[in-house]
Amino acid sequence: MASSQDFTNEILQGNAAFTNKIYKILSRTPGNVFFSPFSLHIVIAMAYQGARNETLKTIQKVLQIPDPLNTAIGYQEITRNLTSLKNALLHTAFKIYIRKEFRLLSSFENTVKKYFDSEVKSLDFDQTSAAVKEINEWVSEKTHGKIEDIVDDDLIASTSLLLLNAIYFKGKWAVPFCENKTKIKCFYLNDHDVVKVQMMEGRKDGFYKYNKRLKSQILALPYEGEQIYMMIFLPEDKNGIGELEALLSETNDIQTFNELNFLVVDVSLPKFKFETTMEMDDLIKEIGLEVIYDPVKADLKGMIELEEGENLCVTKILQKAYIDVNEQGSEAAAATVLGTIVQVSSKGRTIKPLKFVVDHPAVFMIVAGLFEKPNVLFYGRLSHPEELLTALMASSQDFTKEILEGNAAFANKIYQILSRTPGNVFFSPFSLHIVIAMAYQGSGNVTLETIQKVLQIPDPLSTAIGYQEITRNLTRLKKVVLHTAFKIYLRKEFRLLSSFENTVKEYFDSEVESLDFDQRSATVKHINQWVSEKTHGKIEDIVDDDLIASTSLLLLNAIYFKGSWDIPFSERKTKVRNFYLNDHDVVKVQMMEGRKDGFYKYNKQLKSQILALPYEGEEIYMMIFLPEDKNGIGELETLLSETNDIEIFNPLNFLVVDVSLPKFKFETTMEMDDLIKEIGLEVIYDPVKADLKGMIELEEGKNLCVTKILQKACIDVNEKGSEAAAASVVGTIVQVSSKGRTIKPLKFVVDHPAVFMIVAGLFEKPNVLFYGRLSHPEEVTNSGILSDFANFMRNPLI
Repeated sequence: MASSQDFTNEILQGNAAFTNKIYKILSRTPGNVFFSPFSLHIVIAMAYQGARNETLKTIQKVLQIPDPLNTAIGYQEITRNLTSLKNALLHTAFKIYIRKEFRLLSSFENTVKKYFDSEVKSLDFDQTSAAVKEINEWVSEKTHGKIEDIVDDDLIASTSLLLLNAIYFKGKWAVPFCENKTKIKCFYLNDHDVVKVQMMEGRKDGFYKYNKRLKSQILALPYEGEQIYMMIFLPEDKNGIGELEALLSETNDIQTFNELNFLVVDVSLPKFKFETTMEMDDLIKEIGLEVIYDPVKADLKGMIELEEGENLCVTKILQKAYIDVNEQGSEAAAATVLGTIVQVSSKGRTIKPLKFVVDHPAVFMIVAGLFEKPNVLFYGRLSHPEELLTALMASSQDFTKEILEGNAAFANKIYQILSRTPGNVFFSPFSLHIVIAMAYQGSGNVTLETIQKVLQIPDPLSTAIGYQEITRNLTRLKKVVLHTAFKIYLRKEFRLLSSFENTVKEYFDSEVESLDFDQRSATVKHINQWVSEKTHGKIEDIVDDDLIASTSLLLLNAIYFKGSWDIPFSERKTKVRNFYLNDHDVVKVQMMEGRKDGFYKYNKQLKSQILALPYEGEEIYMMIFLPEDKNGIGELETLLSETNDIEIFNPLNFLVVDVSLPKFKFETTMEMDDLIKEIGLEVIYDPVKADLKGMIELEEGKNLCVTKILQKACIDVNEKGSEAAAASVVGTIVQVSSKGRTIKPLKFVVDHPAVFMIVAGLFEKPNVLFYGRLSHPEEVTNSGILSDFANFMRNPLI
């Protein structure tokens, strides 16, 4: 025996086909489109309960629904399911207003009350103003004030019976957009015309697919509770909305829902709010329901008691709809009225990371039961978001993107050189990059141009503004400890230029201190204490007497990170396991093991597995690149070096992974000078050609150049999480301190050498804080490239 589940399937499939027919006609009109196919379909289905003979058969055929009773049973189940949603406000209501001279047939009245939960009220329609006021107040109440004045005097004067459905939806995004990230951006109406809109931006969990047939991206964004979604169909061509709508109209059902894949997506979506009022009569007739308007042929006699010779037909079907989409979520309402027979009110809300930028016309839907029984509550076209006349100003967001892309390329260049050395590797590209960027603020002429080219950064002021935003965002992280600090130590005989001092204080939040460098021991102790304090005791003795003796100015950056794994490893599960240094040599290590939520991909180009493991708060990740071949670390490093940016972050997929990862802890000390020269920055070391005169006041004939760039870094990865620190120093010009951290479960076993990074902003603007190679996890300490401070370059001031 058929159940209500069978009826709901048939009804929802019918509603999907009905939706496409309606939208195909509405799409001929220019501008925004918004309506509720659900509300329109259900109100005609309510009238269907009183239809007879050919009228009944016609409605059944056009709406593609079962017999009247089973339609009523099915819709009862559908509306109950919608109103039982816990995390979204979704109300649907029915009411019949009948002219006081008429009576509903008891069979029809019982059906609409039992299955549609409809109220029934008799009114004096001759008291037109009072009747209009009462009906409009009911609609306004049920749509939370969003739909006003749905009926007027003329409609009431020509009507004997009104069937109304009101539907109201208000939902919060599962992950709200951040209001301070909403920017004025361009929206392309077509290939030629552009308007300014308020563009919301954020990283979202969603369901996505590129559909070749539709030539469009499809994204389903969840509202809180993940029971209702906004579906967005974005054509690849800015002029593609017409072709997309034509192709959608050829789809008899919405099977595109079933082909979506879970992804993390960087979404850009305009804020929009608009209202539509549509007389549906020509449209309803065009899809094949002319008979319900025919005063002779219409057979709706099962609705009200009629005298001999009287008949009942539809005079008007009207729908008014409203939608508001903002950072918090969506609110929508609609009301539909069928004069003499039906009035309906409906409302809806549109509910490594891929880019989904709605900067040109798109189709959207609000859908309940997306992955089970899709129910299209609302359907629309977004072609004219609210225009904003405010001039679009370049923001720090533009600078940060350029800086972080430059940092990614810089990280690869540095790692390519460091990878030539055997053993473990660990450094902070971020710390090294930012401290040279600080020196860049005082550079000029060819030196400025060279630093800009090598670091791939904008002009000095834009770089300062961008790095100010980056460091502020890092220090705002709530679930991890991430501190970055800057300080300039200056020999007491010299003074910083006020322009340079103001820049480093305002944008890098740097302290400045004058010291007597001739009191070497006291100076060394004082500087090393500052570095130790800022790295929580992890970096000691970064400078010594020899460095201070040959230096007039030190620029330091210290970065410290301590983060707990989002899902810690259990210490009880840590076992002694084999780690394969290569095909022949094996050592024993302490191998942590556990099931983790992570982002994963096998990268064919790199011949490696890639796994991103989140720290608590999911704002910083450890990225691990594990070659498939135990001897594959060299090839992997070569392939990574050929990547100009870290686009490998983007195609990662969320997975549950069984992870085996060695505990490891090591420290590196590296003189960076040969490496910095090799990537193209020889000029900053040249005592004649270096132009860093914008930093300090110099007497005629004297110059300032870099004598030493040094970085010391350490990392400790265990069951609870990671702790890392680093410090870099440029004698005379730069000292940097940097630190970083670094559904069937897939196996990810780090039992041979691998590359790792600690990355902030993984799915938005990746910022590689730390970069390393794990080749000897059993080694506790590795001094890296041993430093001989006695060989520092001399005569920094000429």
